[in-house]
Amino acid sequence: MTNLTEKDDALFRLFTSFDRNGDGLVGNAEFRAIMEALGDNPSHEILSLEFAVMDTNSDGMIDFREFKAWWLDYK
Repeated sequence: MTNLTEKDDALFRLFTSFDRNGDGLVGNAEFRAIMEALGDNPSHEILSLEFAVMDTNSDGMIDFREFKAWWLDYK
């Protein structure tokens, strides 16, 4: 990832800390870990809905661009 601002860089490091296999994508289980780290404990249904909203390209995974858009709305 190039040309990241300092804020983006911090967010990217957060994202990659939950990307367990280092493929640049976060799956549903990894997203649950993110939510729990933020102090949320959503039901399976809520988690699935939130994940589906984040997954704007419908590939079943969250990339950094999708995560960043969600993060800006979440905060």
